[in-house]
Amino acid sequence: MKTVWAKSQKQFFGANGSIMSGVIIEYKGERRCLELSSDGAKYSRNCAPRPNLFQFFVDIFLPEGFPESVSKDYVQYQIWDSFQALFSSLNGALATKAVLTGVGVGNAEATVLGATLTWLIRDGASMIGRISFSALIGSQLDANCKQWRLFADILNDVAMGFEIVSPMLMPNYMFLIFCIAGICKAIVGVAGGATRTALTYHQAQKGNFADVAAKDGSQETLVNLFALVVNLLLLPIMVSSTTMTLTFFILLSVFHVYANYKAVSSLCIPRLNRHRLNYIIEQFSRNGQVPCVDLANRNELLFNLSCGRERHMFGKDIIVAPSVSKYGYLKELEGIQSELFALIENKNKKQTAIFLSNKSNAKHTIQAYYLATTKNIGVHPEDFVSKLESVGWEIDDQLLLVGEYRLQVDKISSS
Repeated sequence: MKTVWAKSQKQFFGANGSIMSGVIIEYKGERRCLELSSDGAKYSRNCAPRPNLFQFFVDIFLPEGFPESVSKDYVQYQIWDSFQALFSSLNGALATKAVLTGVGVGNAEATVLGATLTWLIRDGASMIGRISFSALIGSQLDANCKQWRLFADILNDVAMGFEIVSPMLMPNYMFLIFCIAGICKAIVGVAGGATRTALTYHQAQKGNFADVAAKDGSQETLVNLFALVVNLLLLPIMVSSTTMTLTFFILLSVFHVYANYKAVSSLCIPRLNRHRLNYIIEQFSRNGQVPCVDLANRNELLFNLSCGRERHMFGKDIIVAPSVSKYGYLKELEGIQSELFALIENKNKKQTAIFLSNKSNAKHTIQAYYLATTKNIGVHPEDFVSKLESVGWEIDDQLLLVGEYRLQVDKISSS
């Protein structure tokens, strides 16, 4: 393979302030050499090469172009995510042993047919759970990826807990418990996979979604390989004692949840969902300051799964882009005054509906949400959106759980 060297002409300032021109010669993973010349004199400085082992690790487990190609929170999140994967893998070995015991492995009276039927019915219940959860909650996973990712990992611990304790404490109900655990794990698979995709979109800063996802898989595989070695050493010891098994599982579950909480807490997503936007509007209405991306993410509630129904500070639900006929607002919309959006308040149900036109975009959605929440506190919605943009928020995209219905505005009536 031909070695390619990158050269670039640069200018530098010497110690006495004189301008020095030179050439930077650099090859990835090898020695960097800097040659300078000033007034006929030549200067050279050799930089120490990076260790080959370090470069080997970077090439295999980190995305190309790291760290510029990923978000700033990438390293901290991946460290905690690796810890949670380790604890989950260790617990998974205990759960696998319990499931095999429950279906009859080691029991002379158990039949292969009975174990097979139990496994198939468990898988069938998991499939139904996966489809149902995707239909009910699928649209929420992008907007609240932090909350649902934390929920998925907690639910995974609950499912493994069911599998571990059922052969010990409830042997007569193992079939039912295994089906429930299977459904829980199916939900975990949907929520965990979907939120991982949303986080990859956030972390991939150079359009390198596939590379970030692939390297995340490599990191998790390495962690699972390490967990496999630990399981081979500890599992024969732990399964000999029920007390030791339960103690080990509880401790690992606590560490697992803590690592997950630290992982999602480290995320700093610059797109607005309802949790973050409500916090921003509340702070803005109090002191006139728009919180930055870091501050709003740190104050985001992680144990709040509103499933799309979010009450703002005036105690009303905000519904964005609903069906006109479904909510019965058709007559009230006859006098619409804007080509971008309309706000209709239902005082009986404590709801505010935001109807978007086919000409509106993400900025207009944020403006409409701001008006529906604050009743206009004296700052024009466009100025509020400009303040959001000035402190680093991405306003050309949003995660406000917007419905698919749009109004076709052909003619605006005058009042």
